Formats: sequence, structure tokens, C-alpha cells
Amino acid sequence: DVYSSYRRRAQVDPRSRSWTNISVHTFARRWKRNSLLALRAAETYADSFLLVRYEDFTSDPEAAMRRICAFVGEPYDPEIVVERKPDLTRRKTSPHLFGAITTKTKEWSDYLTPEDAHLLQKKLSGVMSRFSYDPYPTTGPSVPSSSSR
Repeated sequence: DVYSSYRRRAQVDPRSRSWTNISVHTFARRWKRNSLLALRAAETYADSFLLVRYEDFTSDPEAAMRRICAFVGEPYDPEIVVERKPDLTRRKTSPHLFGAITTKTKEWSDYLTPEDAHLLQKKLSGVMSRFSYDPYPTTGPSVPSSSSR
């Protein structure tokens, strides 16, 4: 899902193309490296590094923010999660950065071919499993998105 977000962003935001318009191989190398660094930091520095999966945050933003606030020793304030008057025009190329938090913002298959998705999942399967990510089905006549990543 992250790579499909890169592909979508490269299409709609010309200013982002220098960092979003990258190959499957480049993305896989970077995502794997950064994910392994994050996992290692979470294991090594558990008292000063909190790893929060995107899916956990979007499926229950209040619980995730309560956990984050507790971790950093700050009181929870509901306005952290719900913006009272979101300005949805601030970032027209990324409308989901503002407003209500949702679990799904796009279909990955609208931006990636099944072949690219299969290649990514093959290259990243070991790291994906450490995050408890199940692979998307990438074969067959229809390639639906099963959940957001």
C-alpha cells in the first residue's frame, strides 16, 4: 500500500516526483532498510522508541493516540485525533492528510500492476511478516484490496 501511495502521489503532485517516482526495486530496498531499522529500534530502545503500525492507528485512532500520549508522558486530548474545522483545501494532492481518519484511502490495484505488487511482496515478505502483514492476492481476473497497509 505504501508504494501505491507513492505512485498515486507521483501522478497528482508534480512537486513530489523527485522522491515518489521511484522504481519497485528502489522502493523495496528503502522500505526494507527503514522497516528493519524501526523494528531494531523498537526492540533495542523499547523505553524510548514506540512503533505504531499505520493500520492500528487508522483502525482505532483514539486508542493509538492514548497509547502514544502515555508513552511520551502527556495527557490525552481528544482534539489530537479529531480536527474541529479541518481545512480540506490545504493539500489538494493529499486530501486524507486532513479531516477524518479513515482505514482506506485508495485501492492499491489502481496504482500498481499485480506483477509489481507480487514482486514487492516477494522481496519484502520477511519484513512484512514481522509486522503481521498478510500479502494481497496478486493473481486472477480481479485484484481487490483486502485491507489498508
